[in-house]
Amino acid sequence: MMKNFIFTFIMLLLAIQIVRAEVIFDTHVDKALATTSEEIIFTLNLTRPESINLSIPDIGDKIEGFRIVDFGENKPEKIEDHVRLQRWYKLNADVSGVYILPSVEIGYTDKNGKNHTIKSSEIFVEFESPYSKEKKEKGATPKDIRDIKDLDRMSSSLILLFVIILVCLILGAGVWFFIKRKNRKTAMISIPPHEKALNELAGMKMNDLETREKSRMFSFKLSSVIRDYVEGRFNFPATDRTIEEINKQINNVQMEQERKKIFLEILQKTDFIKFTDSVLSNDSGKELVENSRKFIEQTMIATKTRSSDEGDLI
Repeated sequence: MMKNFIFTFIMLLLAIQIVRAEVIFDTHVDKALATTSEEIIFTLNLTRPESINLSIPDIGDKIEGFRIVDFGENKPEKIEDHVRLQRWYKLNADVSGVYILPSVEIGYTDKNGKNHTIKSSEIFVEFESPYSKEKKEKGATPKDIRDIKDLDRMSSSLILLFVIILVCLILGAGVWFFIKRKNRKTAMISIPPHEKALNELAGMKMNDLETREKSRMFSFKLSSVIRDYVEGRFNFPATDRTIEEINKQINNVQMEQERKKIFLEILQKTDFIKFTDSVLSNDSGKELVENSRKFIEQTMIATKTRSSDEGDLI
């Protein structure tokens, strides 16, 4: 009896050590249903023993279909003899639909020299337009429709007053919508793509770029500015395409070959910083901004000669 007790106790201790030495990895999102005006947070969690040197890989280049708004790592948290790590990405989708966040695979070697692999599951996220969500929340129910029968008991004078008020509201809403749409259209025409891009370049901060996070955020911003400009100026969808896709179809754009080369070089340099551990020097950042400014000034159209049918893409 005593021998059985001792054996059971030893096995229990071994089981505890196995659990304590376990590497735990999982991924999750804060919400699986969102609108295109909202952002979701994709989080990677890793808990490992202190004796195992393991970190969460950067998977920014594997997240496809989303716009990476922000990203970062939380400060490591020590739990007894384990370390808890977290990496997160703040994402947004421009088009409604169902998206897939990729599974993430991590390989490591334990203290006994044995290799292990941990793989998370894919995560499905659905984005819908804000209008669709609002329509669902405010949609009429069968009970709402049946209540209209109460109008039968209203006096004719009250019905007439109701109709007059309703017509006035509809006319007022129509006038307001027309004026707002006209003002919005005027505002859009009054700000050419090159002016917007140059203003954003002028506001970019180029101090202390020699840190990983600031270099990457700088590269994300500069890449977005130059892509938006090319899309607005040449009617070429550059914001939702990879460099490989742009390189294949850039010949369809009516732009000088030297300018195309400069545009691709800017994208290559910013993507290299975005998806690697490299950092930019302050001088390199200033040079990238200056090259972008020259590219815009050499390809822009003067505001006075710009018209609505100036698309350059065939």
